[in-house]
Amino acid sequence: MNMTPSQLANSTLHFSSEPKPKPDPLAEFKAAHAAGKRVEYRNANSAGAWGVWHTYGMALPMEINSNGGYRQWRIAPWTLPTPPRMVPLTCCDVPPGSVFRYCTANDGGWWAPAMVSVDGVTLPLGAEPLQLVEASWETLRNTWLIRTPGEMVWRKCEKEAK
Repeated sequence: MNMTPSQLANSTLHFSSEPKPKPDPLAEFKAAHAAGKRVEYRNANSAGAWGVWHTYGMALPMEINSNGGYRQWRIAPWTLPTPPRMVPLTCCDVPPGSVFRYCTANDGGWWAPAMVSVDGVTLPLGAEPLQLVEASWETLRNTWLIRTPGEMVWRKCEKEAK
């Protein structure tokens, strides 16, 4: 391209002193991990079992690791199951005969609700004088366990969302 001296004087040339960013060699694996896929690795020179990639701080693909070998990476052909979304119980989930226990009380103490309503349950705590404590469904979910008739184990006061 031929430029006149005045065009050349008025033009500016841009030179960047910063190097171009290199592509992230783990981009494919990070994207797969974010999508819920199982990312695995193993030492190529050992041909051992595949381990699950939990953090991004591990050796890069084909980087020499501390054992002097290369790592192989793969995206497992299956996806991790997503945990179900849990919601607090409602009054319909507490049949007569259900009992509650505070989540950190391992002494075997439990309480039968004095009342179950759409707002939560009323538990009689204390003996003399009797104290009634109202607990919302959200409070029960966070700090109480329930056992309904016929169940042998205590479980959190929550259920799978429909």
